Amino acid sequence: MGRLSKYGRYIRAGLSLVVLATVLASPIAAFADRDGFFGARSDRSDDHESEGRKQNLNCPGRETLVRVDEQICNANPHRPVIIRKRACCQNPAGRIHCDHFEHCPRESES
Repeated sequence: MGRLSKYGRYIRAGLSLVVLATVLASPIAAFADRDGFFGARSDRSDDHESEGRKQNLNCPGRETLVRVDEQICNANPHRPVIIRKRACCQNPAGRIHCDHFEHCPRESES
């Protein structure tokens, strides 16, 4: 097999770099989501666990989170104090709406 010319070596090196960049970039594209790389949304601090159920404190679409309201379910002989949370979101038109609070359970859910 003969030696490649200088031009052929440049072409081969360029194609090798393109293949290498594609191989390195493909895992990043596979793990990317709309908010960042490598599952950045999966460990958000605004999702809270309450009595075994996850409370979603995110706003859908183009709405923005304005505030988080809390409601305290007082303790009774059958269960401890529970804090319920809800998200209040503002849509692009400026209207603010809040999700509903979950009802306080009469007894412990466990």
